[in-house]
Amino acid sequence: MKKIFASLGVILLVAILGVAVVFAYGSYKDLELKKEEIKVTENKQKDSKNKTSNQNEIQKSANTNEALNTDEVRTTEDGEEIKKTKNGIDYTGEFDSPEEKEEFEKGVMAQSGGGATNGENTEESSPKYTAEDAKNMSDDEFLDAYKEGMSEEEAAAVDSRAEGSGDYIGYLRGQVEARGNGQGGNY
Repeated sequence: MKKIFASLGVILLVAILGVAVVFAYGSYKDLELKKEEIKVTENKQKDSKNKTSNQNEIQKSANTNEALNTDEVRTTEDGEEIKKTKNGIDYTGEFDSPEEKEEFEKGVMAQSGGGATNGENTEESSPKYTAEDAKNMSDDEFLDAYKEGMSEEEAAAVDSRAEGSGDYIGYLRGQVEARGNGQGGNY
């Protein structure tokens, strides 16, 4: 009888072990299925985020391109960067002080049809020529008229920039013409 109980005990143990293995395998398969579902869900979310991100990047890129197009760095033929003063007057080179920059602005505005600045309304600050006159002047006549009313330092700066460069003189003529057309000196 001991042998029968021992045999039944072993059979029961094998049956319990079999049920445990089947249960463990089922749990393993369920876990794998859940992992697969999570991966699919994450991939869908990533795809939608990527699409949204790509759309945002495309939008940002378009905005950046628009900004680049409107804020293009302009240069002269010699490769000098053309910069703007706070009043929109183009210049090249550097100023030693804010006062020098302000004086340059006043001189350009006075000579290019910008009129008096900062409430000034003197005979000196009004242009002695029109944009049409500037078209018909020789380069030397134009530069002389352009520099009228400027300090010696400003006039020297204009001369040094214009020296050997018809482009700068053309640029100044364009500024005078643009101001004459009410375009604020930008062309």
